[in-house]
Amino acid sequence: MSQSYRDFRDSGIDDVEEVRNKSDIVEVVSQYVKLKKSGKRYTGLCPFHPEKKPSFTVDSTKQLFHCFGCEAGGDIFSFIMKIENIDFSGALQLLADRVGYTLRRDKYGIPSSERKKIKERLYEIHKLAKNFYVKNLYSENAAHIRRYLNSRGFKSTTIKQFELGYAPNRWDGLTNYAINSGFNVHELLQSGLAVESSKTKRGCYDLFRDRIMFPIWDLTGKVIAFGGRTLKEETAKYINSPETMIYKKKKTVYGINKAKEQIVKDDRVIVVEGYTDILALNQEGIKNCVASLGTALTIEQIRLLNRFTNNIITIFDADTAGEAATERGIELLKEYNGNMELYHQYNVNMSAVSLPSGYDPAKFIMEKKDKSIIDLVNKAEPLVDFTLKSILERRDTSTINGKLKTAYDTVNFISDLPSRILQEEYIKKVAQKIDMSEERLFSYLSDVNKKKREQTLTSIRRKTYPKAEVEFDETKISPQTSIELEAISIIIQSEEKPREILFELEKDDFKYPPAREIFTLLKGGIIEEKYNKIYNIIDDLTSTASKKLFNKLLFEERKYENPLIISREIYCRIKEFELRRQISDIKGEMAKHDSKSKTYDELFKKLLNIEEKIRKLKERKIYY
Repeated sequence: MSQSYRDFRDSGIDDVEEVRNKSDIVEVVSQYVKLKKSGKRYTGLCPFHPEKKPSFTVDSTKQLFHCFGCEAGGDIFSFIMKIENIDFSGALQLLADRVGYTLRRDKYGIPSSERKKIKERLYEIHKLAKNFYVKNLYSENAAHIRRYLNSRGFKSTTIKQFELGYAPNRWDGLTNYAINSGFNVHELLQSGLAVESSKTKRGCYDLFRDRIMFPIWDLTGKVIAFGGRTLKEETAKYINSPETMIYKKKKTVYGINKAKEQIVKDDRVIVVEGYTDILALNQEGIKNCVASLGTALTIEQIRLLNRFTNNIITIFDADTAGEAATERGIELLKEYNGNMELYHQYNVNMSAVSLPSGYDPAKFIMEKKDKSIIDLVNKAEPLVDFTLKSILERRDTSTINGKLKTAYDTVNFISDLPSRILQEEYIKKVAQKIDMSEERLFSYLSDVNKKKREQTLTSIRRKTYPKAEVEFDETKISPQTSIELEAISIIIQSEEKPREILFELEKDDFKYPPAREIFTLLKGGIIEEKYNKIYNIIDDLTSTASKKLFNKLLFEERKYENPLIISREIYCRIKEFELRRQISDIKGEMAKHDSKSKTYDELFKKLLNIEEKIRKLKERKIYY
């Protein structure tokens, strides 16, 4: 089970504060966002929602971030959790690794000293599995596998270089071998090489059976996972290891350990889809290549490749792009283009090329040899041009309907480009291609951009304020909620007397749930001196809406010329809201009774008493 902030804090372990104190939010965020200094703060384009003007702000003094567009915000841990899509303990581990701090407990709740031992055992069991599979490839039972590899044109030297193997057609082949070699069932399950089962004698069975095995290495050359291909007519032609403590799919590219030196030398990397593509390219002497394993490169994979080169060339199969492009292929291209802003930030040049119909990279290079594939790579086009060409080649523009459909698809794609200048340039190109006026396409682009802005705002509100949370819309907040937020803002910005006045309020005086939670923690934390910095209460806020609201109020930094007078006025207003509510309730009750009844008289006296309290509040004679 993963650990939360409270788990670490309540256990008496001060890992969280140690990592927080050793980290700088500006440095960390700068690894993901291009920041520019603006006064005391730093600004940039928000990584959590599409935008063209920076609304994302980082405060180095408070060590907090906030986006005024989508309302995302928090501390350094919140940022890492959101950007990496991991839980608190994962963010703690990532930041600890970054600053070279050894946690006393890791994200799995395991003492750090034990964690290193577990990782080492995982590396060892993967090495053992690789050797087991390699040995089995040359057994009598794997003759059909060797024949297949030979028919594909793979030489024995290539097979040995990439350490291909064979998982025997048994439920317990690797399981028995590993246990007899000193590993236990728990370690097999941790490695992902076995699947838990109560129906087997050992309590687990082999994940990979009767498959060609491709080891997956980390950057240093350690085996961390496997991919397995079956020759049978099965739904899952390939299956891969699940994620483990040593293997994260989105951060791994196949073959990087063997390709990195050549990538630096050539100053470019060729990205293909699968294992056999890499084998074929290497066999023909093309070594600056890696495989994304069937998906668009993730942001993490792009950052990894960017350590060795700025030039990334993707080779697409004919069914992914080009004349035979499928809808899946077009969507994959759009997914790549969705990271355009990231490419600009990291100076990454993304280009692409498609193979002739009927070819994948392995088949193409086996038949055409190295010169042909190099000639093809040298014809790679910038990603945007390549995507637009792929869309246009799939459309029939000879009819009015076809032309309109093409205009719809291309303008929708162009509207996602991060620069207005880029949008205008490509609108002009499309207008020429489909013989349609630029004015008409620009008008359509304007409509699309407007519609997407509206959809983005709606999506942001839904993500930021789920139905389970209390929604916060500044255009619709009640007068009382507005005053409650003002009270919290003064408590945050002011000290001593203004706070003392507002701390005379009770939590039940606050009707807006996030404001009530923030006030309760502020009051208790400040009076008991629980927090050395006021913004640290964000760690104890339980609702997402409360955290976002608190972060927003921190970043607003409202200026009060006389906070003492304003705090008295706010105190009275909040108390008056409650008294007015009581008056409304009493009047409702009075309407149910005869004006000459005893009950009516008692209610009327209560009404007069409350009205007197309101009068005294306004005269500042009493403070509740």
